[in-house]
Amino acid sequence: MIKVNLYEDQKGLCGFLADGHADYAEPGETDEVCAGVTSLAGSLVVSLTDLLKLELEYSFEPGRLWCKVDKIPEDKRNEADLLFKSFKLGCEQISYSYGQEYVQVQSEPVDINREEENV
Repeated sequence: MIKVNLYEDQKGLCGFLADGHADYAEPGETDEVCAGVTSLAGSLVVSLTDLLKLELEYSFEPGRLWCKVDKIPEDKRNEADLLFKSFKLGCEQISYSYGQEYVQVQSEPVDINREEENV
């Protein structure tokens, strides 16, 4: 199962962690659930860097995708929040369509300062 968590700091959303494997497809076949979450995560990272010009840390490894933005300027905060919320909604839609046994989305963002050692 893929577990998706959004992270927030004192000012708003600032990162995510998608951890695990969906195991939806048969061995040797393309797993469309994993591909969907990976595509949403990739689109978020590219949007944050290319559209909003934010500097961020990220890692895409098999079974573990994460992204963290240390400083989001106030004039880009609303746009960044919208992009993170769109990512969350996309992951929730995959969970709804394929089942929570494959993707679970944390409903409330987690304080990045509490979870930072895991990222």
